[in-house]
Amino acid sequence: MNNAISLNPSISIRRHLILGWKINLKLFYILSFSLIIFLSGLCIFQFNQTIKTSYFILNAKNEIAQLSQENKELEINLSKISSLENVEALAKNLNFEKVGKVNYIHIMEERVATK
Repeated sequence: MNNAISLNPSISIRRHLILGWKINLKLFYILSFSLIIFLSGLCIFQFNQTIKTSYFILNAKNEIAQLSQENKELEINLSKISSLENVEALAKNLNFEKVGKVNYIHIMEERVATK
């Protein structure tokens, strides 16, 4: 039998090549299918992340607009509260008294404390 194979080597080589091509073709199909599935999953994941990010940006813009409006309202309220007329009324409500004469302490030396 060894002599028969050695006499006609092209048959065994042909079988080996055909079998090798079938295995390589199966491997190619499996790797191609796996790559397509992997890239599809990656694409879906990236779309999901993009949608999440745009949603968070939209919420942040809405929150900024809302806080800006509240800030304007607070500035208006502060200007109304801190007007001079309201300060005088507030001083009366807190039982402040009018100051008469103010006496200052004059220090003759450059130092604040001496021995």
